[in-house]
Amino acid sequence: MTDISELETTTTYEYTRHPSTGAYLETVEFGNATARSNWVTGTNENKSKKSIDFITADKVYNVLSHSDPNDCVALYYDNINADPKILIEFELINLAKSNVETGDIIQIENTDITPFGKAWADLYFMVYEIVRAQGNVIVRAREVYEA
Repeated sequence: MTDISELETTTTYEYTRHPSTGAYLETVEFGNATARSNWVTGTNENKSKKSIDFITADKVYNVLSHSDPNDCVALYYDNINADPKILIEFELINLAKSNVETGDIIQIENTDITPFGKAWADLYFMVYEIVRAQGNVIVRAREVYEA
């Protein structure tokens, strides 16, 4: 699992960058009270700041008009960083089938193991690192979606 200290339950977004000074003219804070309560983080913990150069205010944060996490920057990052995610690492056995690349979305099937009470078939992982050596390939991936 990702470490609790790596969670981002409150994020301040700076946007609308001034073309000549480079300063950000607007800021908004997005907080996930449910995640903060679930993981018992203090009011000054698990905060982050993101600067966005080219995006409109509505696309930064307007939860009322966005229900899909991919529609709004604040919901997108909240979906990724507000709750602990499962991290996996495995060695590919059949090197002839090792065409997996960084950024690929993968699923694990045909297993009775239920990590943290979740079914493997419901979990989607993104490959974030591949270590290739003579005779083996090690893949590291992070949970990005649960069906």
